[in-house]
Amino acid sequence: MGASSATVGGNWTLGGGTFNAGGSSVAFTGSGVQNVYSSSNTYFAMVVANTAGVNFQDSLTVSTF
Repeated sequence: MGASSATVGGNWTLGGGTFNAGGSSVAFTGSGVQNVYSSSNTYFAMVVANTAGVNFQDSLTVSTF
């Protein structure tokens, strides 16, 4: 992803392939509970801006939370 950002309003499912976060951030901004299936990927930065909640369904590594 380089040094950009991704905004996710729904569930986040990574399956197959490789996720290369680089210096990017992922922001969870949904209005309902979001489920995250990260397939044990590593994230550079993560923002949880969802008052309904975010459920992390498997392991993940985050450099900046």
